[in-house]
Amino acid sequence: SNLAVLVILSTTPTHLFAAMSVPETMEVLASSLRKDGSCIDFSCKRAKTPTITHPSEVIVRMEATPINPSDLGVIFGQSSYNKAEQSAPNTLSSPIDPKRLEFMRTTPYGTPRDQGDVIPGNEGSGYVVAAGSDPKAQALVGKLVAVFGNGGCYSTYRKVKIGNALQGMPDGV
Repeated sequence: SNLAVLVILSTTPTHLFAAMSVPETMEVLASSLRKDGSCIDFSCKRAKTPTITHPSEVIVRMEATPINPSDLGVIFGQSSYNKAEQSAPNTLSSPIDPKRLEFMRTTPYGTPRDQGDVIPGNEGSGYVVAAGSDPKAQALVGKLVAVFGNGGCYSTYRKVKIGNALQGMPDGV
């Protein structure tokens, strides 16, 4: 394998993490509600790459993620997406009918839009590039996995706690 594995000591001395090279920032596709409530902006931007904070977490470098109806609800909500226009480089803006603004303050899953960017993408697949100290997490480093639920897959890297939201993929898939 040509994957280089490094051992990095976290700021918490009791946690030893296995990791591959993970940059400090990444690209994300983010949906955000404008402060004035006039539009939902869907844009490609740079964001901080997630880091391991718990022994049973892994960082997945996302390789593929579908667009499905639930993702469109998270991206555009009840805005007038048929009237969306490019408002800036890398940004598609969809106007919000003032009568619908109250419904736009959260995503269909209850995630608040007024606390920053929402990164859609409920499922996807990719390679585990960093892991917490849990042996089950470390065993996944370099493996292809499927990620399910809670959004965040429209990003270069996605943090996931091992368990029901993460499934190893068979070799050759």
